[in-house]
Amino acid sequence: MKLGLAIAASLWAGTAGAATTTPTRSCRAEIGREASSALVSRCIQVSPATHPPCNSANPCKLIRNEIVRSCATPGIHAARVCRKR
Repeated sequence: MKLGLAIAASLWAGTAGAATTTPTRSCRAEIGREASSALVSRCIQVSPATHPPCNSANPCKLIRNEIVRSCATPGIHAARVCRKR
């Protein structure tokens, strides 16, 4: 049990440091307010997640990946939004 806790603590410490040293650019900063707002709106329309990453403060890549993942989900009801590129 102690070994498991030590490993978990070690892994957490390693990832905590990595997260603070890798700066990420917000989608808003990357593509602008209007374009990021449209991307976020599209993400919200298709994502079935209870807490989706559809926020312009997140990187655009994360938002786009959520759209792709959501549109690949069988039974998605936002077909028109999913066809939009």
